[in-house]
Amino acid sequence: MIELMCLISSDKDDKSIKPLYSKYNMPFNFTIYGEGTASSSLLEYFGLEKVKKYIYFSLIDQKERTNILQDIKENLKLEKEGNGICFTIPLSSSTKHILNKINDKENTMDQKLKEENQIEKDNKKEYHLIVTIITEGYAETVMNTAKNAGAGGGTLINGRSLYQDKSKNMFLGFSIEPEKDVILIVADTSIKNNIMDAIVQKTGLKTKGGAIVFSLPISDAVGLYE
Repeated sequence: MIELMCLISSDKDDKSIKPLYSKYNMPFNFTIYGEGTASSSLLEYFGLEKVKKYIYFSLIDQKERTNILQDIKENLKLEKEGNGICFTIPLSSSTKHILNKINDKENTMDQKLKEENQIEKDNKKEYHLIVTIITEGYAETVMNTAKNAGAGGGTLINGRSLYQDKSKNMFLGFSIEPEKDVILIVADTSIKNNIMDAIVQKTGLKTKGGAIVFSLPISDAVGLYE
């Protein structure tokens, strides 16, 4: 089974991360720039700059997930709060080329591996990745709302709409501005709905924020703290 691995870490860790990715020969890697979601007022108070983050996306074989996450946790010291997080998301499908690249044989798990995974799942908390796409300038409102609902933190990515024709710049009858912010929040499944509901009520499609919110299940994660 193929999974998407997402590593969110400081830009200072880039040199330490590359050898790890080479060690496991992970194909189809790409990196985007992001920011931590500490409030701007808090950063200004302490005279700090915005927290720079790199977000690494990779496709991995589910069979190697445990070893890869453990290696990343140890090398990047993710057991210390604030050093970053790494998690995996199951994929429903992919191109044949990717399947052949990652798996040398048919994409199946034997019964022993299934049993081990079930035991591991039963002993771990379940998490979801909450993705919020919102009009630029409302990210801090989203994070404050999410934290009040129980979220620990998040990562901000700057984006834009792909619409070119302003007359067609609509989604479900609501206008969409070209400048967008994407906020990634990893949350315990037990509070996921509370966080999403709070974001929608405060900055949903019927507000100026125009937020679109959805979540994805996480297979495994390291670097998370309550």
